[in-house]
Amino acid sequence: MSNNSYLIDGDNEEVEFVELDLSAFSHTPFSTQEQKDMASVLSPIQKQFIQNIIAETAVRLVNLEVDADNPKKYELGKAYYLGQIRALQYLLDVSNLVTTTTEM
Repeated sequence: MSNNSYLIDGDNEEVEFVELDLSAFSHTPFSTQEQKDMASVLSPIQKQFIQNIIAETAVRLVNLEVDADNPKKYELGKAYYLGQIRALQYLLDVSNLVTTTTEM
């Protein structure tokens, strides 16, 4: 196991390690606020695509089964799906905020 392996489920019966590509966490700052604003604005089709992913993820969340023998598995699944929904919603919110602010 490498230094980039992380335990996802602490259940002794079902342990999954995920390899993280740390190069995916690079940060390149924008030189101006205008560049940042332009990068933040999503097109209508991009917004719809993200909204569709949110809807699909919400269905998975609602259909997540509670296992009385393993309640931790449900809580981890719930946190996973809520994290995805919140991250995607954040992208939409930022885009809408920048669009609204630049139209004033």
